[in-house]
Amino acid sequence: MQRCYDPELLSDSDIEALDHGFNEYAGKSFDSVKLQNHNEQAWLKAVERNPGAEASDIFFEDMIEEEWLAEELKETARFMAIAFPVQNRVPQPRMLVMPHSRF
Repeated sequence: MQRCYDPELLSDSDIEALDHGFNEYAGKSFDSVKLQNHNEQAWLKAVERNPGAEASDIFFEDMIEEEWLAEELKETARFMAIAFPVQNRVPQPRMLVMPHSRF
């Protein structure tokens, strides 16, 4: 099934990420994708943190190979929140950078 999208809602980096995902997973079976992803370090670390759990959080910093970048993004994330303003009854995510007391 082919779906249409509004390219005005996507940035160049959004499109690049979608292309990467398509090229990485197109034509693979569900079991193949599951096996590939469950062998990723981020998945293995999440399972290690909560052995035997049905589900576990995967931390974004575990998905980044460059340690310096993971640390920098972890620090920056302390000041970020994601807001979902509703336009035409469809949530449109927008990143807002602001101090956030929960972090």
